[in-house]
Amino acid sequence: MIKPILKLMINLFAGFSLFAVPLIVSNSLSDRGIFGEAFVVEFLGATLISSFAILFLAVSLNRFIDEIQPSSSASKN
Repeated sequence: MIKPILKLMINLFAGFSLFAVPLIVSNSLSDRGIFGEAFVVEFLGATLISSFAILFLAVSLNRFIDEIQPSSSASKN
């Protein structure tokens, strides 16, 4: 019962993070004073790396949750 809820929360968090990554990256780059062609290159690189990291973490956590076997003391009795 708890596995689907955990997986849903992880997937929702990953979805919101993927939506927020471009905003965070663009604000960070503009604060550092990077504009023009350098901004585009830095933006694409940072967004791509961050997105892959978030997706890898979400997939790994979902697989980990699937592999967890609950220990039931009721079956031992």
